[in-house]
Amino acid sequence: MNLEAVVRCARDWWNRVGESIETSELYLFGSSIYRDGMQFDSNRSDLDLVTLIPDSARTAVDRFHWLVELAKHKQKLELELVPLLQRASAASSAVSLIPLTSDELAADVHKSKAKSFFAGNRFLNVRTGEEFPGLPGAGIAGDRPPLIAQALEYAQDLRCKYLSVPATGKTNALQWTSEDEPMPKSAMRCVAQIAAGNGRDAKEDERFDVNVGFSHFNAYVFQMRHVDAMYRSLYDWLIARSGGRGAREGLSSDMHLFVTEAIFDLAVSSDNTASKASKTLPGTSAQTRQEVISHAPLHVVFHINRSGHLAGDHDTLIAATTEATFNLKWRNQPYLNVRMAEKEVKDEIAACEQRGDASARVRRIALLDEQRWQAIKRSDLERGFQLLLFFQRVLFPNDLTRDQVLVLAMQSYALLCQERGLPKASSFGGPLVAENPNLEDTPGPESIYFGIEAETLKAYLRDTFQDDSLLHLGANPQSLRSFPEDMVAINFVPLLVKALLDSMPTVVDIPGKSEEYVEVACELKYWTVGVS
Repeated sequence: MNLEAVVRCARDWWNRVGESIETSELYLFGSSIYRDGMQFDSNRSDLDLVTLIPDSARTAVDRFHWLVELAKHKQKLELELVPLLQRASAASSAVSLIPLTSDELAADVHKSKAKSFFAGNRFLNVRTGEEFPGLPGAGIAGDRPPLIAQALEYAQDLRCKYLSVPATGKTNALQWTSEDEPMPKSAMRCVAQIAAGNGRDAKEDERFDVNVGFSHFNAYVFQMRHVDAMYRSLYDWLIARSGGRGAREGLSSDMHLFVTEAIFDLAVSSDNTASKASKTLPGTSAQTRQEVISHAPLHVVFHINRSGHLAGDHDTLIAATTEATFNLKWRNQPYLNVRMAEKEVKDEIAACEQRGDASARVRRIALLDEQRWQAIKRSDLERGFQLLLFFQRVLFPNDLTRDQVLVLAMQSYALLCQERGLPKASSFGGPLVAENPNLEDTPGPESIYFGIEAETLKAYLRDTFQDDSLLHLGANPQSLRSFPEDMVAINFVPLLVKALLDSMPTVVDIPGKSEEYVEVACELKYWTVGVS
């Protein structure tokens, strides 16, 4: 790829765009400029661009019209880049364009949920050729509350999808229809979190309730219906979708974009903790924030013995989990390390090779098998421990017992990983089934089968039903939160962690890029336990 030609093409295109709509600076980032574009594949990689939405487009209506016009111009850039990038097909978009509001930039919010994304990457100003170690102004306002930030991430993601126009013409990336739902379920969940996040309109345990989300959005649009004809049309659509008069139609891509921008405005107006972001001049603020949050990682090691047990006394393990939690909080990698008994196995293999007799050769095969399982289990353990530690407050909300049950969950998860290397392992699993309807239509597990030690389970049944028969649980499923916390940590949480990791890409950064459904799954109050 001729980077100079690509930059010139983008600059000329952006100048033409500026003749019809207001624009600010345009930046190139990502693999096209990283290490002189060594990792950029012109036939497969996206050309990553980002620009700031002008302050004149501060409202949902103004942003909507600005984005619609930008999408028309975007196709022309795609057409011009096809020969420059030597793309085999023009049917898919070659350019990923992120239009940022000043609110998103000031809070350094990125659609991938990656922390310090705009402060931590390098950006090339397409007009001036100047390269910045961080987008100017990124992160200067600090973090938004998580339930508000998720809405900004949501809106940014859908904006980018709307702008994913290929050279062949406009797509219907945001077109939506459903016979069952009144509006996109992801939008309703997003609004429910906004309602819970402002501390006024919903309780914390309602933050994934789609009915709460729909009701809250409906109320907001009702208040805005006289502000602009777009809001009036949206209000009429919502009424029809919820059973009122009017045609029960789906969402066009354009109307879905406006819904998204309305949700964005609702989120920003609901944030009680942050002052509105102001436009900032290019300088060192982004670098300064990156310097503040960057920190050498604490060296944390969890040791696993050959029987699969997490080694160490209670105080030592608490200290290690506290240090690893600090690394995860501040994204200091590596977050933690897991050490297996590799040297012990390696030395035993060498001894067998030195002996060389028949029994030693047979033993050597078993040891080589153990050695390979150690490598597999180390990866599973590191990812599982990261997930447990990062979501510990969601999994175990009781501050007084959290450390204790967290260690129990980690010890039990280590034994679950050990089982993967043992033939006919059967310690996990059982007659109980936990179900979480909030994970429907997500990659996460809707149900998990697990077991509890017989006497412990009978004691729970007697306390709950005055009888130790499982039939009671089959007829009257109970919230998982009603079970003793240590019982859940030992018997259910390890299986949940394994199921979540199986649903996630192996390379995903758990603190930075875990999807929303992972947190939903870790909210144990959403799980109901019955009999399989």
